[in-house]
Amino acid sequence: MGVLDDYLVNPNLSLLEKTRIQAQVLVPVMRALRAEIGREKADAIVRGALREWSRQLFAAIGESIDGSPRRKWAAMQGALNDVTAREVTFDILRQDKEALEIDVTTCGFADFFRALGEPELARISHSR
Repeated sequence: MGVLDDYLVNPNLSLLEKTRIQAQVLVPVMRALRAEIGREKADAIVRGALREWSRQLFAAIGESIDGSPRRKWAAMQGALNDVTAREVTFDILRQDKEALEIDVTTCGFADFFRALGEPELARISHSR
């Protein structure tokens, strides 16, 4: 059983497929909010809500992992790498005690949100 299993709902769907399903609800709601209160304010509300949801999600996942904060982060990062491996490729530019620098070379999530005309949602919904 993987670290993220309880949070991925259906292990037979890829994370990108799940993101597409979520977007079927999120994008119309976001567009309606923009029409009602303006783009800047609507985007700020959605960004804040998604960041808080993400913070709570990863805190809950972290609680289920034994060990130090560094161990928890490494376990979660490894699990995320596993579930995004088909959709995201990257080069590691630097990895040492002081920093981890990566260059994302392809991202199916960004491609999907660009095709929807909502490229900023790739950054908002998958930032941690």
